[in-house]
Amino acid sequence: MKLQNIFLLFLSILAVSCASTRPKDATNYDKQLIAPEFINEYVLGSKEIFNEPSSGAMLRYENRDFPEDNITVYVYPINAVSWKDKNETMQDELTYALTDLDTAIQYGYYQSRTKELVSDFSFKSEGKDFNGKKAEFSLTAENDIVLYSDIYIFIDEDKYIKFRTSFDSRSVNRSMGDEVIQTLLPKLKVPPESIYMKRIRDDHKKKIQQDFIRLMQQVLEESKE
Repeated sequence: MKLQNIFLLFLSILAVSCASTRPKDATNYDKQLIAPEFINEYVLGSKEIFNEPSSGAMLRYENRDFPEDNITVYVYPINAVSWKDKNETMQDELTYALTDLDTAIQYGYYQSRTKELVSDFSFKSEGKDFNGKKAEFSLTAENDIVLYSDIYIFIDEDKYIKFRTSFDSRSVNRSMGDEVIQTLLPKLKVPPESIYMKRIRDDHKKKIQQDFIRLMQQVLEESKE
């Protein structure tokens, strides 16, 4: 099992132990997550702060003239103790996001999707480099409308920034998602690592170290027999 999956299991166990109470030292997304109210013709229609800290927050931008067009932003902690290889970390998260989408299709939220085209997605804005991953595909909605849809994954601080964009293919060009992300992402300010997540990561590091020491002791004892 990959370390990220073990860490996610660790978070899940902790979430059950915390019940429905939100830790006081967790990230305060309501105050610390800064996002624009408007972006081009899109307005921030809703902002949801999930009770479980590992789920983070969700922002939804809507086009009031074209209801099929929307941009959803998710900001949430990376489910790992280390993410030195950002490229691999983002690729893994993109794979998870596509799996979630396929589950939504199985439940009937969409009819189908085309095979994704995965690529690096990088740009520069105001002297800062933004490097992420992108999956491009088309979705067929329940009403048979084909949507140009993309998933983008970036890393900032200790968090993922995930974008899901959907646009009515009858009214926009294919590059619309890229244009919106290049405008919106530089305007987002992501909260730093919380005391809560730092404590969890530190505890998990200690557990990994203790498990490794026990394993080495076991191997050493068996070699003496």
